[in-house]
Amino acid sequence: MTCGCIEMTYMKFASEVESKLNWAKASE
Repeated sequence: MTCGCIEMTYMKFASEVESKLNWAKASE
């Protein structure tokens, strides 16, 4: 696995987590 691949996966994961947090805040 290359650094670029890890970075891509991390960014994808981070954006998914962020969208879930935003959705949770919006639903309060």
